[in-house]
Amino acid sequence: MKKLITFAIVAIMLAGAFVLPVSAISDDANIEGTVDDFVAQFIDSKTAGAAIAVIRNGEVILDKAYGWANIETQRAANSDDVWEWGSVTKLLIWVSVMQLHEQGKLDLDSDIRAYLPEGFLKELRFDDKITMYHLMNHNAGWAERVYEIFYANPDDIPSLEQSLLNYEPPQIHRPGTNVAYSNFGTGLAGFIVERISGMLFYEYVNANIFEPLGMKDTTIHPTQADNPSIAERRDLVAGHSPVIGLLGIDETKPPVVMKDSDARIYLGLYPAGSAIGTASDAAKFIAALMPPEGSGGILFEARETLDEMLSVSHDYGLDGRAPGIAHGFWERFGAVRHVGHGGNTAGFSANMFFAPCSDFGVVILTNQMGETAITYGLLTELFGEYNAPAHSDGLENMPDARTFGSGMFLMTRTPHRGLPQTINILNILPFSAVDENTIDIAGVRFVQVSPYVFQNTFNENLLDPFAFISFEVDENGNAVRVSTFSTDMIPFMQLPGIIPATIGLAVIGICGSYVFYALIFTIIGAILNKKRGVEFSRVKKLNLSLWLLMAAVFANLVVYTVRLTSYVTVAALAPHYFVNIVYMVFALFGVGLMVVMLVKRAESSRASVVFNIFTCVNSVALVATMFMLELWR
Repeated sequence: MKKLITFAIVAIMLAGAFVLPVSAISDDANIEGTVDDFVAQFIDSKTAGAAIAVIRNGEVILDKAYGWANIETQRAANSDDVWEWGSVTKLLIWVSVMQLHEQGKLDLDSDIRAYLPEGFLKELRFDDKITMYHLMNHNAGWAERVYEIFYANPDDIPSLEQSLLNYEPPQIHRPGTNVAYSNFGTGLAGFIVERISGMLFYEYVNANIFEPLGMKDTTIHPTQADNPSIAERRDLVAGHSPVIGLLGIDETKPPVVMKDSDARIYLGLYPAGSAIGTASDAAKFIAALMPPEGSGGILFEARETLDEMLSVSHDYGLDGRAPGIAHGFWERFGAVRHVGHGGNTAGFSANMFFAPCSDFGVVILTNQMGETAITYGLLTELFGEYNAPAHSDGLENMPDARTFGSGMFLMTRTPHRGLPQTINILNILPFSAVDENTIDIAGVRFVQVSPYVFQNTFNENLLDPFAFISFEVDENGNAVRVSTFSTDMIPFMQLPGIIPATIGLAVIGICGSYVFYALIFTIIGAILNKKRGVEFSRVKKLNLSLWLLMAAVFANLVVYTVRLTSYVTVAALAPHYFVNIVYMVFALFGVGLMVVMLVKRAESSRASVVFNIFTCVNSVALVATMFMLELWR
């Protein structure tokens, strides 16, 4: 069963070392029929609605809407509807950066602190310089903070600068070592554009991208204040989600309309994901990235700048044998090399990819959270399947996967603070070799197609969008890093902060088990005592109060964890933090009273004394864990 993936899922891939055939892309005459037939498989069953535009040789050869703008009201989608881009918005950052680079105002290899206010970054762990290349390649080293950047009320959104100051995550990896997709890093790049240009980022994009391209039906402002008509039209398209059952997504039921409070959110780091517009407008942007040969087109003065932007900036050390990163554009392998970006918001999903060598591109916008059937499936349908080229050394001479060892890996794109860091441990991915050329990661089979590069066999699993993985091994042949798009994976125990997170989760589990069984025994005891006419003593009442406090915290943690699977806003998280703080205060007060009573021998039964001591120990342990996770920095 497909799992819902809430982190921004972005496809990548490249073909630097060999030429791929272009024949797999459909002829113009077949495009509409191909898209119609493919999309029809999913509309009404898995996907609510979609807007799709196809570009060839600078012309839009298909601009069509499918399905429903709102399933509930049966409003059909149309080509004038506006759709959220999500993280595809980041492409506007990288085009802006390369424009300033072309003008000589920004050096991609200089330390970005030269472009920032003095002391702006306060969470750096390493002295190494951080360059624009690191921001483009998502390997500047920052931890994830995906849960605190959304706002439900547009009036609450701070400026981009203040959002960055509020949101800065700790740097946990040395720059250049691990790829870990970063909204903070891309938002920071947008702020650098502001600093260099002297314009707010949305003003810069409007003046240097939207206006020159005639994109009148697109906005990037977090509240659409730069184009109010888009805000009005956005309200006509509902965000949808699949039906979630106890065992995951229920694929037997069509998607449902999300509550507006869930589907409509605002992003403080808006350069990283706030664009909204029509598919035809987005097609103008994609077409501008494929100008006539020798021309930089409307966006660049020189073709060399465009070619540089679309060239590989990070290839994972594999010399083009696996997809890489092209200055912020993710590469993807198919029958032809194509580059672009994907995006997800609370109620929308998107993909925009193009093949520069074929002057062919596609814009896919859907009004459904975590949609992959069309956003990823149509890419493969249009750009063709990837067939690994033959290698002179032969498959039998490739590295034996069984020498990589086996182990538990965690993604480097992980939270490092607060309760979300304990959830990391629940995302451990076990890997092991099936045979000399097959790897199993969390139940997904990957087959070696090139030395140290494995291709997904596309069985039903969470890792479906991960088409390729590659291994880095040490001098002994043991795997030390697994790379895939948007994030690397490293051995479980090598992730910074994993030990306190593991301890925290263990303490929460132990305390939760104690409270569960203690409450059961207390209820049974209360029933028996009532029959005997025995009343609860003050100590037992205090004991019960401490258990109930812990039970309230665990209920809070369950709700909190469930909410973290969606795009929860800052305001929505505040009550959970408040409950945890209140618990710490009252629990310590209750434990103090309990100690006083125990010293005064208010409870004579040895079993009761032991029980009370256990309650005190568990309460203090839980308070210490909550303090470590919520307040300790």
